Amino acid sequence: MSNKKTVALLGVSDAKSIQIAKKIAETNAVLVFDADAMVLTKVYSQLLLENPKANLEMMDCPTNASWEADVIIFSCDAVANANLVEKIINVATGKMILILGNQNSTITLKNSSSDFQYLFPFSKVMQGIESTDQNKDTLIIKGNDIQALTTLATFFTSVGLKTNTQLPNTNS
Repeated sequence: MSNKKTVALLGVSDAKSIQIAKKIAETNAVLVFDADAMVLTKVYSQLLLENPKANLEMMDCPTNASWEADVIIFSCDAVANANLVEKIINVATGKMILILGNQNSTITLKNSSSDFQYLFPFSKVMQGIESTDQNKDTLIIKGNDIQALTTLATFFTSVGLKTNTQLPNTNS
């Protein structure tokens, strides 16, 4: 059994973020933040309605959410928010950062991943891409650090998500 983790989910307006939050909050702490307070309140309420025992906290500040987290997950929309990124730079040191996307946003994700690794040199930046084959519920995690990939994949698997890891320049 893996250790309990606290996960900050920044940008909870997309379906993949919500699905991941649901699964993680069953057994681990999830801190949800979105720049749009109405979206944040709606998603938070929806998640608690579906699972009243979820370990979930609505955060009004991305800095506080990221400070408390072991893992920081960005939706594609949140990655593009330079103000949000700037607010967490000083508190993300040594943490795993996952940028969520899908196969259609791979080019953007590659650029974001490189940019983020530059902005967060002491963090482990990875990409999370939803599979487009028949296993649509599988998250492909790409990154440069085998230990971080393994740790994140093990964590996601422990909460019931399917994962596949890839190092750079690999297709499988």
